[in-house]
Amino acid sequence: MNASKLILAVILGFTTFALPCSFSYSADLSSMEVTTQTINVPLTTWNELKSNNEKALTLIRQSRLPLTEAQALTVKQASELKELKSINIKQSQELMKAQNDLMRQKDYLNEMNSSLEMLSKDIKRNKATEQRLHRQRNRWAIVSGLLLVGLAVK
Repeated sequence: MNASKLILAVILGFTTFALPCSFSYSADLSSMEVTTQTINVPLTTWNELKSNNEKALTLIRQSRLPLTEAQALTVKQASELKELKSINIKQSQELMKAQNDLMRQKDYLNEMNSSLEMLSKDIKRNKATEQRLHRQRNRWAIVSGLLLVGLAVK
């Protein structure tokens, strides 16, 4: 807050004393008469203006250091952001590749699942056929055994 008051005081002092001089100087140039005008300023006012001017210059010089540091930091952050962006692009490409691989694997697994389902049905059908043949064999064995017993009894 003090710095802004100081700068305001310097600007006010400049406009109070310097601008009337420049207007009179430009008026003198238009009439082509070169005369030097002097301004009478009390010494205390002059010293105060000079002090305020020095303080303002010091503040300006001090503010340049943080500004250059901030600019350097901004440049560094911009380069880091570019690096992060390239990393994000690479990760996005890798994720797309992984997604494509997953889709292919899903299709392959679906094919394998349908193949296993068909094999399971074939196994059930074969088991049912085996059981039917086993029953038929047992029936024929009983029938042939009964026929032999019947022939032997006769």
